[in-house]
Amino acid sequence: MNFSDCPWLEWALLTSILGFIVVWFVRASMPWAVAACAATLLLTFFEWLCHQADWVQTPGTRQVTWLAVDTFSAPLLPLVALLHLLTALATPTSVGTRGFFARLMASLAFQLATFGCNEPWLLILFLAVGTLPPLMELLARQRDLPLEPLRWLHSRSFAIHMALFIFLLATGYAVVQAGRPIIGGAMLLTAILIRCGTVPVHTWVSILFESGRYGTAILFIAPLVGVYAAVRLVLPTADLFVLRGLGAFSLLTAIASAGLAVVQRDTRRMFAHLLLSYSTLILIGLEIRSEVGLTGAFALWVSVSLSLTGLGLVLQAVEARFGRLTLGEYRGLYDQSPALAAGFLLMGLGSVGFPGTLGFISGELLFDGAVTENPLIGLVVVAAGLLNSITVLRVYFLLFTGTRHRSAVPLGITPRERLVVAVLSLLILGGGLYPQPGIVSRYRAARDVLATRPDRDRPTNAD
Repeated sequence: MNFSDCPWLEWALLTSILGFIVVWFVRASMPWAVAACAATLLLTFFEWLCHQADWVQTPGTRQVTWLAVDTFSAPLLPLVALLHLLTALATPTSVGTRGFFARLMASLAFQLATFGCNEPWLLILFLAVGTLPPLMELLARQRDLPLEPLRWLHSRSFAIHMALFIFLLATGYAVVQAGRPIIGGAMLLTAILIRCGTVPVHTWVSILFESGRYGTAILFIAPLVGVYAAVRLVLPTADLFVLRGLGAFSLLTAIASAGLAVVQRDTRRMFAHLLLSYSTLILIGLEIRSEVGLTGAFALWVSVSLSLTGLGLVLQAVEARFGRLTLGEYRGLYDQSPALAAGFLLMGLGSVGFPGTLGFISGELLFDGAVTENPLIGLVVVAAGLLNSITVLRVYFLLFTGTRHRSAVPLGITPRERLVVAVLSLLILGGGLYPQPGIVSRYRAARDVLATRPDRDRPTNAD
């Protein structure tokens, strides 16, 4: 068996499942979770390397036939594993309980199965079970804090949204398969809009960030599982009106969430709206029939996942030191945690596409494709980016400047947090200074995805 014939994805799935079992039964769960995530990352990296080197596996080499990795999903597998590893490393000891790390490993297994699945019904099943870790988190925190009645309301609201998402997704795909693409497409569209948190079904995202842990909320949203479901289930079967509906709701959410993020007085709600704004920008790219625009959307997917995960982990670290943060006054935390301040600024600038970062070329490609498709779409993309930039700078100044915070206890960055910030900084800056390999990979993925669309014969600006 040569390198390309090894079942790397199967081994990665097995490693994450074994990690879940070990973490569930041991008391010192954090080192085991980090080790399992690191091993999974290495195995998924080998899987991606096979595709990056154009080593195509021959039929029959896989023992599990429902697993399939193509040019689109290959880099997403190590991305998912990396996000889980960094979250496990950056989680403070006061937050990282055995239950949290067990849910983290379960989330990793579910998402690897989702991103590596090629059977629609199994994909729907994995999307359904992937909603369990955050729901278990909300229920556990409800039991831990029984004196807060809103905890029960929050977990119920989240469960209702996810149940509706699962029902519409499964029913919609069944209706499409039964030969009713318009009705089924509308149901699939509604399911995707719920999972991605678009307006007006976006309240569960704020609930998850307010009532859950940062790590759980980030890992449920930042990998953009809903966008992946849209690519696999909606684009190959959707009529033009479904894609236009997806684009319309995405445009509304991108600009509305960006505006709401500017005026928020709570950091968790601010981050939730910021994440929603950028995730829906990627959904806008799915409507665009241009290879350039879709390439930008796929590249922005990686950039947003990395930079906003880093931004959320930095906010989690600051909150672990200073408590729940509000944005009503200047806090002047720079002197106490200069490395965290620098990390926040870098992650924030990376998320808004500052020149020299990974998001810069991605945003430019998406904007170019959007303007070519419809100048109004391009205007909304620019306006959302502008508002998000204002949000990042506003929050940075409020948290880290304006006054001096005095504390007798050292509040500097820990070695694990420093490693997380260093890795993300290297990826964001390295991808920005040398973007060619990533852009070429995402261009190939965009070309393959466009070939599956019903309107693939219509001209694009690449023609």
